[in-house]
Amino acid sequence: MAIDDMEKKLRPPEITLKPYPPKMIKLASGEIMVVREAKREEVGALLGTVHPLIGVPSDYYDIVAVRMYSEILGWYRYRVANEFVLVGTINGVEPAHHDHQARSARRCSAVCRQNGTPHRHSR
Repeated sequence: MAIDDMEKKLRPPEITLKPYPPKMIKLASGEIMVVREAKREEVGALLGTVHPLIGVPSDYYDIVAVRMYSEILGWYRYRVANEFVLVGTINGVEPAHHDHQARSARRCSAVCRQNGTPHRHSR
């Protein structure tokens, strides 16, 4: 895909990040959740998973969902530099996903506590 001059000006510069190695986490239920880096072709499924939570006001799910939706969409459209998206899968089903930006582990942990997504920030 050719990027025109305007697109070059809009896109932030990106540094090449190492691929996030998949990690396995044992859940309280005994199931194993694999946390891995999401692919751009999965964005439709990710946004579809987050969208229903936009209408859930309890525990601020609506606010968290809107922020996650916008950050995933920004990542997909190349509007955020140096960001990666993690997906948690249990038996191949994606129950939780989370977007991360290299700048804010504290904010990221707060969002994960809010939506119950366990993960680690090390790369």
